[in-house]
Amino acid sequence: MREHPQRAQFLWLGIYASFVYLLIHYLGVYSQTGQAFMPNYYFSSPFGNKINTVLMGGLFISAICGSSANALLNNRPHYPWPIYCYWLLGVLTILFAVTTIIDTRNGVGVGIILIASWVLYVGASKLTQQIKLGKLDWKIGLATLIPAILIIIFIQQHLSINRGWNNFVDDVTVAVKIDEVPNWQDVKKYGYPKTASGEPVYPNNYERAAWATAGIHSITQNPFGYGLLEHSLGKVIRKSYPEATVRSSHSAWIDLGLAFGIPGLLLTLGALLSTIVLALKSDSPNRLVVIWVAADLLFTFTIAEVSSKHTIEILFFCIALLNAMLIEPRKTES
Repeated sequence: MREHPQRAQFLWLGIYASFVYLLIHYLGVYSQTGQAFMPNYYFSSPFGNKINTVLMGGLFISAICGSSANALLNNRPHYPWPIYCYWLLGVLTILFAVTTIIDTRNGVGVGIILIASWVLYVGASKLTQQIKLGKLDWKIGLATLIPAILIIIFIQQHLSINRGWNNFVDDVTVAVKIDEVPNWQDVKKYGYPKTASGEPVYPNNYERAAWATAGIHSITQNPFGYGLLEHSLGKVIRKSYPEATVRSSHSAWIDLGLAFGIPGLLLTLGALLSTIVLALKSDSPNRLVVIWVAADLLFTFTIAEVSSKHTIEILFFCIALLNAMLIEPRKTES
């Protein structure tokens, strides 16, 4: 990839192939049930859960954002038009997967951030270039307008089937009061609390925000870590909250902090953040891909429970891969 950065597309094609299989599997189930939206489909989907869909989908979208931005702004490497069609089709497939097939707000949120940042960066950069040249091209405006329209369409589709965003702020406000409102420790025993307006909290919002707050509190009580990654919060939390039945904070960075302590968390986060810094200073044709993928990992590991099974290995592999992608091509001797 150092000498031929366009070959990185084979990596992203491999991820896209898994979503094509997911789509085929979903259409097969749809033909049998007649239901376009199936709340529990993700249990039987090829990915097995929502988290894998979010992780892989985010990696693909971020890689395509970086690749397309570099091609449009710097024309390196040069891609034929079928590649652009493949990129668009891939992003559409994954957006459909996270909004309808799997229905994951994590995936929707990460996807919106990645695509919106692409629209702003490419649009602003192209506009600046054209102002300097003294001419404006309507095609560039159209190219950035299409993703913006797609974002609006998929957001509306997602909001029509997921009400978790309606009272998100109110739910989180209640959730962070882990001592005043102890329901999060065992919702089967205490039930779900109500917001200040008297509305019941949305379970998903309340639980995840409360678990994350409890996880941060536990890190302060165990700054050198517990030593085990999977379900580390469940092992540590009972020291402060004996009735707690929670097992994970639902944030990979918090779970990493619980497992490896603050030193381990800082080293892992530092490796990822330093990759972004190196990319900003690099002249590699892969620099924008590295920045977008690293940003995706940063967001995904903040809001998703990607801290079990092989996800930690995926994180370390991606950090190593992104740094390798920054190695600049050999300069040919004249």
